[in-house]
Amino acid sequence: MKQDKKALLWYAPALLYAILVVCLSSIPQLTAPNIGFEPGDKVLHFIEYFIFAILWYKALTIALGGRKIPIYKVLLIYGVVFAALDETHQYFVPNRDMDFWDFLADFAGLLSWIGILAIWRKARKKSAIRKAIDKY
Repeated sequence: MKQDKKALLWYAPALLYAILVVCLSSIPQLTAPNIGFEPGDKVLHFIEYFIFAILWYKALTIALGGRKIPIYKVLLIYGVVFAALDETHQYFVPNRDMDFWDFLADFAGLLSWIGILAIWRKARKKSAIRKAIDKY
């Protein structure tokens, strides 16, 4: 039961963030704020899905912890499907359009978080091996 409450605490922010993404995608007149250069909305898409990946990674880690399922693969599949559905959804919103480059920016945000995780895990593993060797 304690594990369920912990999972719920981490699923809540991830779900709320996903709902926020869909709500923002549903606003017909929404324009990206000017961040100083032309493809600025792609940077915002990247950041949006980088945060998405962080939140869902934590939720999935708690929910799937201890299972033999590679969490990063579940995260990648879920994130890609969500991003594709989000872009498809915008096709049906007046004054919005489905943009493949936005999807690629979303995908890059997801992959960046997964890449950081892979580098971090590798560094931790090397550190643990060094500590074990130093003991002897």
